[in-house]
Amino acid sequence: LMPQRTRPTQPTQPAPSTDVADRPESPAVVVAQIAGTAADVMPQAATVALVLASGEIVALDCPVTIGRRPGAAVGYESLRINDRYLSARHLTIERHDNMVLAIDHGSRNGTSLRHPDGRVQAVQAGVPMVVEPGVEVIAGRQVFGLRRMAHVSVA
Repeated sequence: LMPQRTRPTQPTQPAPSTDVADRPESPAVVVAQIAGTAADVMPQAATVALVLASGEIVALDCPVTIGRRPGAAVGYESLRINDRYLSARHLTIERHDNMVLAIDHGSRNGTSLRHPDGRVQAVQAGVPMVVEPGVEVIAGRQVFGLRRMAHVSVA
């Protein structure tokens, strides 16, 4: 089955702060397959997209909460994936300035980062982690990547 996406609704209140320190709950860091150095990982002009195991590409123009039943929140996109190893609300992946952060929401099976050298690092629940170039995020049986897309302007 394909993941089901719910786009954020227009906020009737201010959108949540993109600063994870301002949030009562915390998300966990995810995966990145991005060319470049840490200094130029996510230039503001580029569009960053989450690449799902199915090949589907989801733009990170707002935070994306992933899980079996991630729920809806103002200013967030929900990505529902039918994977019994994912928690209902497993993790959130978001952009913050020129970084991508992954935040685990205390999921039962956890979230891990797989580095290019094969090393696997567990993500602590509630601790935002910066995703380095070439790192993959593993949640449940899902492996997520990030891709920097060329900025497209519509005339």
